[in-house]
Amino acid sequence: MSSETEFVQDGAHEGLLASSGMQRALGIPPQLPPISADGIGRLINRAVEEADGAWPDHEGSTADYDRVSWLCAGAVLDVFRADPTTVRGDAFDVWFSVVETERWAWIADGASSPSVFQWGWATNCARRLCELPPIPNMGCSADFPVVGVQADVAELVRREKR
Repeated sequence: MSSETEFVQDGAHEGLLASSGMQRALGIPPQLPPISADGIGRLINRAVEEADGAWPDHEGSTADYDRVSWLCAGAVLDVFRADPTTVRGDAFDVWFSVVETERWAWIADGASSPSVFQWGWATNCARRLCELPPIPNMGCSADFPVVGVQADVAELVRREKR
């Protein structure tokens, strides 16, 4: 799979929500239109404010999947702004930069941790807001099967298509 294909599947730089990017990665046309960078920025800010240092309650819905993704994007943005050298790494390097901070260490705790796709989307979303090019989302790779919350979203999307 080429990196260009991976970027297309991620959708963060096009303004797709994480759930819409996941739909497209699964071969399903996204249900929602792209959102402007300003709109995504507002959604991220609201998710960070509402979380207040803990994962939001969620039931595995598409909206919850997006809210967790926005929260992760907020954490990535925070770290990018505090240490601009972190933008040089891949999504896994960024993960370790985020969870090693005092403010965001809780992201690595519990069953609500983001999926690989969500984290890749969040990293690319933050890169978009910093006017940086996207990087490969490993959640779009054949090396990472659709698991966890991604499986829940895939099932929701399949049900919606029926």
